[in-house]
Amino acid sequence: VTCSHVGHVFRKSTPYTFPGGTSKIVNHNNARLAEVWLDEWKQFYFAINPAAQVADKGDLTSRKHLRTKLKCNSFRWFLENVYPESHMPLDYYYLGDIKNAETGNCLDTFSRKGGENVAMGACHGQGGNQVFAYTKRQQIMSDDNCLDAASPRGPVKLIRCHGMG
Repeated sequence: VTCSHVGHVFRKSTPYTFPGGTSKIVNHNNARLAEVWLDEWKQFYFAINPAAQVADKGDLTSRKHLRTKLKCNSFRWFLENVYPESHMPLDYYYLGDIKNAETGNCLDTFSRKGGENVAMGACHGQGGNQVFAYTKRQQIMSDDNCLDAASPRGPVKLIRCHGMG
């Protein structure tokens, strides 16, 4: 079984420049990765990183051909067999922001972790902390946490997903 470790350590500064800046190159490369390897989860990735979705991806024909030629498994197979402890939602009905129609504000985790409250904030359209998945298990997820409340009046907290709906 072939294993790979993929990562990149960015320097604080580089002795050279990138046309359009570092973020343009990173978004270009990440968009290509998503288009070739993530299958239906590319929409999940692009919801979290909208700048990558609009990045120039270039011609992906040779990369897609390589994946086919090597008979690589699907990303679903990877999640189910290689990384089953991942909390990435395998099946969901909706992915995106949760917006209050009256105030126009969006639900936001503000980078809070399990056990902490979520809150409303100005919608920014940049994904990240304002992306939630409504799963087929009837859970609303953010990263590896779900929204839950001890009572109907709240507060709504991030808790470790338990699969109880």
